[in-house]
Amino acid sequence: MKVELVVKVGGAVITDKSAPAFFNSKQAEKLASEFLPFIDQKMVIIHGTGMIGKPPAVKYGFHRTGVIAKEGQATALKIKKDILGLNDRFIQVMNRASIPTIRFDISRYYDSVVDDFNQQLIKDNCFKTFKENKLPVLHGDMIRLADDSHQVISSDLITAILARILRPRYVIFLTNVDGVYLNKREMQKGNYMRSITSKELNEMEFLGSDELDVSGGMRSKLKYAIEASKYCERCFIGNGKKVGILNEMLLNAKGTQVSIEDQ
Repeated sequence: MKVELVVKVGGAVITDKSAPAFFNSKQAEKLASEFLPFIDQKMVIIHGTGMIGKPPAVKYGFHRTGVIAKEGQATALKIKKDILGLNDRFIQVMNRASIPTIRFDISRYYDSVVDDFNQQLIKDNCFKTFKENKLPVLHGDMIRLADDSHQVISSDLITAILARILRPRYVIFLTNVDGVYLNKREMQKGNYMRSITSKELNEMEFLGSDELDVSGGMRSKLKYAIEASKYCERCFIGNGKKVGILNEMLLNAKGTQVSIEDQ
């Protein structure tokens, strides 16, 4: 059984500070129409936390370390509750659109004793979900560590982990930009890169990490996309707000193709 698609939906795509509970339901509905043609294939969806995760990271000062000390356990639990609420809303939209999705909580697979995820169990339960004719939906999360602190696990990291475990045909990162830009000047012109390798990433002048983004900004996203590209046939970054983007990526290679080396 081959996994066809691992799709990561950026938090900036499905959250909006002006929307009720920060959830952009209209955009989620548009995404559902993108996913619908692929429901008979093995697809895994991961979404970011966007306006749910970023503001508290800045407010409580863990946007640089990604760790909430054990003294902040109540804060961590409140944030996790809000993230689960976002996940519930996303899944409800998918299910209303006849996309049979179910929450897949990756934090349950973390073993604090060995400080790692149980990869075989993740794989087994993903395929069990497929056999039940459902698509697993994961989300950026927090895991409780052995010392009772909480570690942020970004949706980009989860995507890279799943790529390594599931070896899908495609890995897609849907963001709020058309692709990866070489520098600010090219971004202003709208000229995104059609492809990028790990070597080119190290040479880029513009992609410094967003210090206010607990997930690390575009540089971090690219790092995880390059890691994911080791385990799939093709990996792309593109605009999740554009109509028809999934087909455009898969059929016409729109967006930025990411790879470990020149293809």
